Amino acid sequence: MRGKPFSAKERDKIRAKIERAKPLSKVARQLGRATSSVCREVARNGGHDRYQATTAERCRARLKQTRFQTDLLFARRVEKRPATKDSPMTIAPALGSEGSPVSEETICRAICVTSAGGFERSSMCT
Repeated sequence: MRGKPFSAKERDKIRAKIERAKPLSKVARQLGRATSSVCREVARNGGHDRYQATTAERCRARLKQTRFQTDLLFARRVEKRPATKDSPMTIAPALGSEGSPVSEETICRAICVTSAGGFERSSMCT
């Protein structure tokens, strides 16, 4: 189970404590976090010698690209389906039988995402 991500303020506190050579166990107690979580955060973002709160925050904010962004042929096939009045519940099994398994939720999100990057309500996606 994943805990909540570190906030920018918490990352700044971690950086400040590392600069003052405070033990990570003490930092974790002060933040109300598990020592292992703080240790992983520091190790994941450069270790004691190179930990920077701003770099860690940028890394957290990076979003994973979706299948629709990386596989344009697949995206085109999905985009054509709603034009035939298919729903995500019928598109998913059809694509699965064609060798491209995908969940109904993934299709719904791809169809309902606007060009501005937000979501719009659609009868197909409710």
